Amino acid sequence: MDLGDPSEATARKAQLRRAVQQRRRRLTGEEITTRAQRLAEVLSGHISDRTTVAGYLPLPGEPDPRVFLEYHLRRNGGQPHPHGNSSDSDNSDGDGNSNGNSPSGAAGVYVPVIPEPPLRVLRWAAWTPQVSLRRSRWLPVQEPLGPTWALDDLLGSAFSSGDSPTESVPPQEIPGEEVRTGDRSRAHAAAALVVLCPALGADASGRRVGQGGGYYDATLGSLLTALPARWRAAVELIAVVHSEDLLPLGEIPAEAHDIRVDAVATERGIISTRNH
Repeated sequence: MDLGDPSEATARKAQLRRAVQQRRRRLTGEEITTRAQRLAEVLSGHISDRTTVAGYLPLPGEPDPRVFLEYHLRRNGGQPHPHGNSSDSDNSDGDGNSNGNSPSGAAGVYVPVIPEPPLRVLRWAAWTPQVSLRRSRWLPVQEPLGPTWALDDLLGSAFSSGDSPTESVPPQEIPGEEVRTGDRSRAHAAAALVVLCPALGADASGRRVGQGGGYYDATLGSLLTALPARWRAAVELIAVVHSEDLLPLGEIPAEAHDIRVDAVATERGIISTRNH
């Protein structure tokens, strides 16, 4: 659905958001927990243990990736805070922004930190199940204490100085086909950085509709602008939705600022969108 009138596209997205939010309010805690376990199986079968993961802490009703994030840390040996524990602020300014230091090269897990308005490009802080959290000053979300980095810093830390991500290749799923959890022969991405993008809806072409704040479009747009072309295959953008929020093609209107994702993950499997 390509709507020529931007106001019409905005209205359609608002309608989609209301419908999904209403549907998610009916999910029980038990359903969310069960789906989190299944989502962890799907993601762990798709994402390499060598991959740095930019995840998220879920809002009520969102698919919960924390079971996977914790498992990902365990399988690659755990992730200490890149510069000590979360109270160590020697490498950050007063707002927690890093002063030029990069995160450790080991594959780890990071979650968003909301920037001060009017900025929209997210910062990223290291996450473990034990990290201290605080409520964001700007939105009703939880954030880790400690230094933060830009998304492209997380990608750069995955390679030693001067390296090219030649071993990182796009996943080999069949476009538009959900890859089941057990199909590991072609569901194992070699991306150096995977960004899990929470969404209210997504489709097999890679279009997604978020909460409407524009943070992920701004953040992903900034990353892709800064990314050398030879590194693009080293990054995989994955929208995460409930299976019923995987929408038919054409349901999500396209706007100029929208960034398409490379895949869509649900508790049922992965759909590659790269060839749409």
